[in-house]
Amino acid sequence: MAKAYDAAGNIGTSSPVSVTLRNDTVSPVIGNINLTDGIVVSPTKQVVSASATDNQGVARMSLSIDGKEVATSNGSSISYSWNTRKVAKGGHSIIVRASDAGGNATSRTVTVYR
Repeated sequence: MAKAYDAAGNIGTSSPVSVTLRNDTVSPVIGNINLTDGIVVSPTKQVVSASATDNQGVARMSLSIDGKEVATSNGSSISYSWNTRKVAKGGHSIIVRASDAGGNATSRTVTVYR
């Protein structure tokens, strides 16, 4: 209940106040990435996609390739069409991150080859 007082001590109208406390300590789970460690990607174009789940809902996902963020999503899935034509041969790190509204976050990394 919220009550308002003036300088003379008079009480104004009181109103009920609703308060929601979230003690969410559970991080999202990245459950699906369409690429796995060690695979060789297409020499022209490779779709990279992932999804995540969370007990309170996934708020944001991001996708980074070789340390550069290339895509973001405000939800539980992400997809990116990676132009691999000019990508150097060798290993490449793909990092998927997922976070919820409570600030909990997780990431998953796969290394692929061209």
